[in-house]
Amino acid sequence: MTDQNRTTWTRWQIEKSGSAGSQRRLVYCTIVVAGSRQAFTAGEIAQAGRHDRYMVSRRLPELEELNLIRRGDPRLCRVMGSRQTTWRAIYL
Repeated sequence: MTDQNRTTWTRWQIEKSGSAGSQRRLVYCTIVVAGSRQAFTAGEIAQAGRHDRYMVSRRLPELEELNLIRRGDPRLCRVMGSRQTTWRAIYL
């Protein structure tokens, strides 16, 4: 099995098991609870929710595709210390 096939297989297993959906809900709820209309970096979201930073980074674009969050301007991340994309919840 190639690395690409293994990655695809793993992704499929995570979606099938419902883990990805649960992770998306955790990340979205963390953004909503952490700030009233503020923008956060992936590192800040991970720290606020005590989540794995890499899991958060994988779920943010998925939440953007679902129109639940919006990508913002990059800024200095308070956790990572480097320039990072910001994300904010879309309130309906």
